[in-house]
Amino acid sequence: MFLTVLFSNPSAQADVRRSILVDPVSSENGTPELVSRLLDFVEDGQVQVAVRVEAWNTLRAVAQYHFEVATTAWIRIDTALASDQNLDDIRVRSASMLFLEEYSKAGTSASDPLVS
Repeated sequence: MFLTVLFSNPSAQADVRRSILVDPVSSENGTPELVSRLLDFVEDGQVQVAVRVEAWNTLRAVAQYHFEVATTAWIRIDTALASDQNLDDIRVRSASMLFLEEYSKAGTSASDPLVS
């Protein structure tokens, strides 16, 4: 919840981008460490439902306010989305679909490189 609020604060976005999302990049295809860790929670079926839901919520905020960062992990996100749709728990399924909705909205509002 804290990170979701932090990502949505316009005055903090530049600092968040630099200190959390850009500088500490993990080794996997340039994906920021934070995004990678959140996906670890989402993918682990042994993690409590509340933690998985909050991980999806935070990833949703990343997609909304830092779309280009979310795209760096799309292959893992796509796999996690497909996996979560087979779960019995509607809370996790809903959280993953809310992420996808936000990701889609952010993607359509991102500038098209062919038009710029």
